[in-house]
Amino acid sequence: MLDRDALRIRLIDHGLARVADELAELATPSVTILATIASDDDIPVGSSKFGGCPDAPTDFTWPHWKDKPLAFLAQISLSTCRLWS
Repeated sequence: MLDRDALRIRLIDHGLARVADELAELATPSVTILATIASDDDIPVGSSKFGGCPDAPTDFTWPHWKDKPLAFLAQISLSTCRLWS
């Protein structure tokens, strides 16, 4: 994970010394998610995924709001996340 000083050094190393201080001050922490298209059947249980069906126990009661089921957006496996530097 880059801190502002490390980012500033990288910017300078890439020929951006003129704007390195300003850009480093504008930087904020972020997350990058890389996704590929796959069938639910090809994704191991417990893996990260967007859409499809959640990996939930068979007795899990799906949450509702105003008598309508909430949408499944994603599940993220934090064990597969890594910090980039």
